[in-house]
Amino acid sequence: MTLPLPAAQRPTSAPSHLHLDPHLRRAALLTALTLVGLVVGLLGEFVLRRPEVAGLGFAAAYLAGGLPAAREAAHALIRERKLDVDLLMVLAALGAASIGQAADGAVLLFLFSLSNTLQDWAMGRTKGAIEALMNLNPEGATVRREGREQWCALGEIRVGDLLIVRPGERIAADARVLSGQTSVDESPMTGESVPVDKSVGMTLASGTVNLNGSVVAEVVRPAGESTLARLVALMEQAQTQKSRAETLGERWESPYATVVLLGTPLVFAGLHLGAQVPLAEAWARAMTFMVVASPCAVVISTPAVMLSAMAAAARAGVLFKSSAALDTLARVQTIAFDKTGTLTEGRMRVTEVAAPDDTAALALAAGLEAHSEHPIAQAIVEAARQRGCAPDLSAPPRRSLGTALRPRPPKARVPGRATAAWRTGSARPCLPTSVRRWTHWRSGAAAA
Repeated sequence: MTLPLPAAQRPTSAPSHLHLDPHLRRAALLTALTLVGLVVGLLGEFVLRRPEVAGLGFAAAYLAGGLPAAREAAHALIRERKLDVDLLMVLAALGAASIGQAADGAVLLFLFSLSNTLQDWAMGRTKGAIEALMNLNPEGATVRREGREQWCALGEIRVGDLLIVRPGERIAADARVLSGQTSVDESPMTGESVPVDKSVGMTLASGTVNLNGSVVAEVVRPAGESTLARLVALMEQAQTQKSRAETLGERWESPYATVVLLGTPLVFAGLHLGAQVPLAEAWARAMTFMVVASPCAVVISTPAVMLSAMAAAARAGVLFKSSAALDTLARVQTIAFDKTGTLTEGRMRVTEVAAPDDTAALALAAGLEAHSEHPIAQAIVEAARQRGCAPDLSAPPRRSLGTALRPRPPKARVPGRATAAWRTGSARPCLPTSVRRWTHWRSGAAAA
């Protein structure tokens, strides 16, 4: 499953640090200790020529890298009644040590430990994304029951409750607007950077943010069935999905380990009893067979490749929630992109002012939009500032264009301007229709 990030939250580079949970931190520490023990053992054996130093180093590598694998192997053997790669790796490392090749066993354990740590890190990234989504849920909301407003925790909100959503608050549950008008930031859920206007009868999604208007909305779904809850469920489902290579590896992992573990004593017996090879040499060859047959390279290759590709995509602003999604992308022939915030920056700007007096029209529009938080209004005010037009504040402040004015036949005219009646019925200068061509996407594909 691949989800878009909101435009304001998309990374421009790889994160500067990693947040490690205790389990992942312990796995990374054991992998590091295995590597240190391996390096010390190699230095002691081939550089310092000190067997005691080499022995201590390899012993540390075996303990740090072998104990976790031995625990997993015992669990699979006792609880699940099967032989797995963990058992094969541990026995291969011990077999290598038994013929004086402790360095080879330490290398096996390090590669296996590194593979498990990389897999845990990938799972931790997905869990972090799920936790970030869960944080979009507010702790509660203001609910009107029996004519009284009260604060209710998220789990106490019921279907049919009336939510009182004020500007700046996060919507706690899926609801339908009963009264009021507002704009809602849905970027945490959809990636759409432009707020969506909401009025009576329209739906509000949980986890989105109310921007500039108070509304009363009726809860239509419980918290466990909300839009945000369904999105979290989809991400949890994506976490369990694996690529074809991972699925194939898991399918044949136990049969392969069984074949190797049963084949090793057969190789020893065939060499010693059948070919009359000396006992020590037959044992050494059998252990060599088991070490060579250990799939450490195969085990580490899949997570290493997937994580490398996912990290490269993250640096470009694309997050893959599972290796299955990345594997599917390799077979994609055609891609349809969402324009706003993906191919464009998701920010509006004024590209043209069509009026008899551009400066006066822009100043008047900036005055009308000076107190609005809508992206179109902010684009108009920013254009006036860049062009040195002081906002005309002769008109009273209002929330946004289209909500403070009600179109009526003009009662008076100002040279070069059209007029419309305000809600109070008084005539005030307004912009001509042609000046509605205010804003434009940076891509130049749409105008409002």
